[in-house]
Amino acid sequence: MPYKDKNKKKEQSKKWYSLNKDKPEYKEKIKKASRKSYLKNKEKKLKISREREASGKRKEDHKKWRLNNPDKVKKTQKKSYLKYKENGRSKEWYLKKTYGMTLHEFNELLLKQNNSCGICNKKFTGVKPLIPNIDHVHDKTARIRGLLCGHCNSGIGLLHDDPHLIRNAIKWISKNKEKQ
Repeated sequence: MPYKDKNKKKEQSKKWYSLNKDKPEYKEKIKKASRKSYLKNKEKKLKISREREASGKRKEDHKKWRLNNPDKVKKTQKKSYLKYKENGRSKEWYLKKTYGMTLHEFNELLLKQNNSCGICNKKFTGVKPLIPNIDHVHDKTARIRGLLCGHCNSGIGLLHDDPHLIRNAIKWISKNKEKQ
């Protein structure tokens, strides 16, 4: 049945897909149709995607979606975490994905810092807040500075890594130490 209204056709297709996507007899048909559609519109979609990426629109939309779908985000994160935990690679995967470092490099950094926080020198016990947190520069380089305990890492983060604010905090504490 030919459709005069493209939106109606899209609606019908979406409805059919949602009803049949999990049925084994339609999985192969859906896979083939998706592949055919992808190949037909590949260049057009890539162009649109690149334009959205360059304008920052894609990032905005993704952020909006994450804010509007926290349950789906948590579900996806948990699923991903469990998948890698099953393989015994969760920490290694997390380090690589987030900081671009291997588990070996992390352990070397831990040894270099004598298994202690880079600021307060408390030994890491593996119990919060004395779990090693990776301290990194919050810019495009994301350069790793070292390992900190949870309290020191939070303190630096809350002061936005700003040396001026940190110096002001030191002055404030020193000035008001006697008043306690």
